[in-house]
Amino acid sequence: MQKVSAIIRVELGINPDTLSDEEWAKYFNEWVYTQQIKSKLEAEVMETAVLKALAKAFGKNE
Repeated sequence: MQKVSAIIRVELGINPDTLSDEEWAKYFNEWVYTQQIKSKLEAEVMETAVLKALAKAFGKNE
């Protein structure tokens, strides 16, 4: 619980001590959702970069 409260405090800028249990869960779930999207986008960017680097290294044009 303390780690999740730290995430709410630091990442969202919200004092978790002022939240109801429902609000606390809502904000944490929203944070999890945004992290999943961010992770997926970062993976796509990384994949694109690696594919471009490999294509360049092995002389293949896109």
